Amino acid sequence: MLATAKRFYSKMVSILTALVMTCTTAIFTVSTAHGEDLSEAKISEMINEMAMQINAERKALGLRELYCVPYLMDCAEQRAGEASEVWGHIRPDGTHFTSIIDWDTAQWKNIFENLTAGYDTAESAMESFRNSPNHWAAITNPDITHMGVGLVYNPEGFGGCEYYWSQIFLQDQRGDDYEYAGQYLPSDKVIVPADEGDVNGDAAINTFDYITLVEYIRNKQEGSPAYLNDAQLEAADCFKDGRITEADAKAMMRYIIGEYTALPYEF
Repeated sequence: MLATAKRFYSKMVSILTALVMTCTTAIFTVSTAHGEDLSEAKISEMINEMAMQINAERKALGLRELYCVPYLMDCAEQRAGEASEVWGHIRPDGTHFTSIIDWDTAQWKNIFENLTAGYDTAESAMESFRNSPNHWAAITNPDITHMGVGLVYNPEGFGGCEYYWSQIFLQDQRGDDYEYAGQYLPSDKVIVPADEGDVNGDAAINTFDYITLVEYIRNKQEGSPAYLNDAQLEAADCFKDGRITEADAKAMMRYIIGEYTALPYEF
C-alpha cells in the first residue's frame, strides 16, 4: 500500500511539474488555407516533416535527437483527432491527456503535449510553437528522448481550423537508452541496400558504408541516438549472427581492402 501511494505521489508530482498546459493563440484563428481532403500519404509526409524539423531544431541547440515511436505516433494522432473535437489537454472523456498512454508500454518520467491548429504546413505549425515559450520549452527540453507526432485534417473541427497537430514528448523512467518497439530517427530518405554490406544504400560497398556502421556502433555504445532500418541492419550483419558489433565493422573493412572476397563472411 505504501509503495503504491509513493508511486502515485511521484507520478502526480511529475504531472504537475512537467506538463505544458498552454495553447497557442492561433488555435482560435480559422486557417486562411482551406485544404482539400488529404490522403494518408500526404498526412504521413507532413508528420514526418515536422518530426525532422523537431530534431533539426534540437540538433542546432546541441540537444540529442528524438526517436519517433510508432506507439506514440498513434497516440499523438488520436490526440489530434480528439483535440479537433474538444480543444485542450483534457480528453473528450474528461481525463487528462496522459490517460492515453498505457503505463506498461511507456513508463514516462516526464511527459509533455503540444497542440496547435490552423496550420497547413509543418513549417508554419512549428513556427507557432516557436512563438510560444511554453511549447518551445517542451520541444527543446534536454531530458526527453522519444516523441510522437500526429496530424488530423477535419474541416468540421473546433474553430474551423481544419488542421490539428499534436506532439507528445517523454522521458522513460527505465532509462534514456530504453528502446521502444520500432523506434526510428525520422528521415526524408528510405534507404534500401542493394547487397550485403551496402549499409548506406548507394549500391557500392566502400568506406562510406564502413563509416556509417562505425558511427552506429559508437552511438549505441555511448547511449546516443542511433538508427539503421531493418534492411540496413541485415546488410550490416557481416557474420549473419543476428548482432551488430565491432567485429562486423572489421569484417567490412577487410572486404573493402580486399582481404575478404565476399560478404557475409563465412568461416
